[in-house]
Amino acid sequence: MFTKLIRRSPHLSRQTMTQTRKSRLTTVAEVVGIAVGIVGLLITAVTLAINLPKDPTDDTDDSGELTTAPPIVTTSPDTGDPVDKSFEFELFDDFSGSTINSKKWGRGSGFDTVPPLIYAQDGLLNMQITPEHGSGENSASLQANLPRPARAISFEMIVLSSEGLNDGGGSAVISSRDSHNHKVAFGPGGDGFPGMEYFICNKESGCDDGVYEDFDHPGRSQLQLQQRYNVLIQQSDTGWSFQVDGFPEATAQLEDGPIQSFDLSLYSFGEGVFHVAVDNVKIDYAT
Repeated sequence: MFTKLIRRSPHLSRQTMTQTRKSRLTTVAEVVGIAVGIVGLLITAVTLAINLPKDPTDDTDDSGELTTAPPIVTTSPDTGDPVDKSFEFELFDDFSGSTINSKKWGRGSGFDTVPPLIYAQDGLLNMQITPEHGSGENSASLQANLPRPARAISFEMIVLSSEGLNDGGGSAVISSRDSHNHKVAFGPGGDGFPGMEYFICNKESGCDDGVYEDFDHPGRSQLQLQQRYNVLIQQSDTGWSFQVDGFPEATAQLEDGPIQSFDLSLYSFGEGVFHVAVDNVKIDYAT
């Protein structure tokens, strides 16, 4: 455009034309400089994106396949140095079928109840109390058919709905010794608010499942409806560690061996109704 204007103007002096040419060269140089700068910025951005560290909570590789869980770092009791205890979880059950997998789970009592208390649907293991079940005691349980003891178990728990008062809910129960059961309970509880509570047996003589005071209860935490919470139960240097997303952990101090059994159960007593669920049970087996 500048070239055409110069050729068509008979009134431009030689000095003006020289200055115009210099101005044109300067403009071209500036454009080239800007272009080079933009290319440099793009190269820098791509390099930073490639070298960004992977989210440490992401347990999949680039293909989307499950790989290794994030490391659990504890401290060596001998040296005080950090000890990396990375877990290699295997998916035990994601409840993707329309029925409970009888090869993976042994059924306890309560499975003749109509409507069912525990059932697989929508990719979840559902535990539900409806008005049809009445206000009396209701219970049902499943026991995982573990091929060998485990050093860690993880799963997701969800409170889908909760209305009214009910002294019950769902729970995950683990044990390694007779009369030493520990559990993570979740559901309405006696106050009607969806929450989570630990039941930890730290008595040498064992604990009676029907006696609340036999267990240690490191606080009750309120849960949000419809939200998934990750639960991790693992061997540690001080016993078994119980961890739930965003809440303080609890420790079963008497346990020094692997996890021998893992149950999922429902208990209900009261007029309130609730619907809780479990998903994505993963296990790291002891060697």
